[in-house]
Amino acid sequence: MYFENTAGIAGAVFLILLILLSIVSISYRDISSSKAEKGWVWASAIYALVFVISFLLRPPYTDDGIWRLSSPGFILLLLAWFWVGIKLQLGSFVIKSVAFSSIIFAVILLVAELYISGGWFTGYRYGNVLADFGKTGFYLPLTAFLFGILFLKERKKQYLALYLLAFLLSGLVMSRTALAMVTLPLAVTVIYFLFSSKNLSGIKKTGILVSSVTVIAVSMYLAKGKLDETMHDYKLAEQNNYYSSLGLRVAMFKVGSEMAEKYFLFGVGPNSYKADLRAYVTTTNYSEIVKETIPTFTHLHNQFLMDIVLSGVAGFVSLIMFIGYPVKLFWRLFRSGRREEAVFGIGFMAGLWFILLFGAIFTYTYTTILYVMTVGAMILFYRDDLGRKHG
Repeated sequence: MYFENTAGIAGAVFLILLILLSIVSISYRDISSSKAEKGWVWASAIYALVFVISFLLRPPYTDDGIWRLSSPGFILLLLAWFWVGIKLQLGSFVIKSVAFSSIIFAVILLVAELYISGGWFTGYRYGNVLADFGKTGFYLPLTAFLFGILFLKERKKQYLALYLLAFLLSGLVMSRTALAMVTLPLAVTVIYFLFSSKNLSGIKKTGILVSSVTVIAVSMYLAKGKLDETMHDYKLAEQNNYYSSLGLRVAMFKVGSEMAEKYFLFGVGPNSYKADLRAYVTTTNYSEIVKETIPTFTHLHNQFLMDIVLSGVAGFVSLIMFIGYPVKLFWRLFRSGRREEAVFGIGFMAGLWFILLFGAIFTYTYTTILYVMTVGAMILFYRDDLGRKHG
């Protein structure tokens, strides 16, 4: 997925392997799904099906509406992948295969981009030469999360090293999204660890704190250009100039909020979304260039508003289930004794919820695919812990 030109071939290989493994998995009738696994299947399927039903019930069908079916389609497809992981009991293998394949291709992408561009240069933004920084800015925080989980559970130094690599590459993307998703889980985990650990000396705690602050500071420095741009855009918006990256997001939030309030019950449907948005934007007081630009985006840069506008209250509720169920599982991990991993996971989900206020990541197939794989891999990895009864 890091290289878009290879997506078709990779997808075909994935589908063939999935079909073959599904055939093999049918014979494993004695392996049943756990409560946590069934819950994730339901949460994912409901979210996907709400969108599909919203599409089917709102003809005439448009090219834009059909294009939007890709993400829920992949969610349903990956439930088959998840089912194979359950039947073949591939918990540890799945999380490591997702994490290692992601970091390997991330490094290949970095080397290839630096080679083609002739080395480091002013203004270089990782993922903006051969791929797309929007993709890498989402892939790498999820990769860092997986290696963080692996390190916290197995305490192997190579996982910590790979976590730090994914963390720093996230900073090199120079993305607000990536920065929020990697810094928040690290910050809350370190704070929890320092206050809950009674066996570490003051010197060791200070060392952990300084190391964590240093990693976060380096990532923020790498993303300094984007942070400066954010402040610049904010000042423009204060002067009613919304034609900037942040300004357009503010305008879309206001437009989306008003549309969500108007169509809260049933939404406008995926097929007529573009037409309704274009008609609504023309009635606003924004400049002509802002009015012309907003309808060119594929989404409103807010997942919550987007699902309400497309599918109404059912879309909003199903989204809360889709992104809320992992939080429930991390709470169960906390109660089962896996506290540091649980805090790290809750911090990660908090970062995800935060960036959903500024992006609609489930509009695109590539972000949806890795999110479903990441959560599915985590559930398979902690199958025994999530199934353990606790008071």
